[in-house]
Amino acid sequence: MATLKRSELAISHLLRGGVIFSGSVLVIGWVLELTQGSSQSQTSAEAGVRSLNSLVAGLHAMSAQAWISMGLLLLISLPILRVALTFLIFLQNRDRLFSVLTLYVLLLLCASSLLGKAL
Repeated sequence: MATLKRSELAISHLLRGGVIFSGSVLVIGWVLELTQGSSQSQTSAEAGVRSLNSLVAGLHAMSAQAWISMGLLLLISLPILRVALTFLIFLQNRDRLFSVLTLYVLLLLCASSLLGKAL
């Protein structure tokens, strides 16, 4: 029972911390958007936030669009991180059936995220 409680706490801390962190990144982006003015405002296609390299370059350049994109990317990645943590918990508890099932779900999530379509 104590192991279950620790597992639930670890998952809740991951989700809560992830939402707070991604929300903070989003707020930074919104503040940058407000301080840079509407003349600097661009859509993501115009801003060139299409690859990881352009995202990192935009973050270094303090681009509002890059910070907002990063915040959304972090928020979207939380369910994948939750499944990854659940997989590690099942491995630690030596639960083979749920480890295999969770790994399958994790691989599907990762593949669909990388391919950009549902599997």
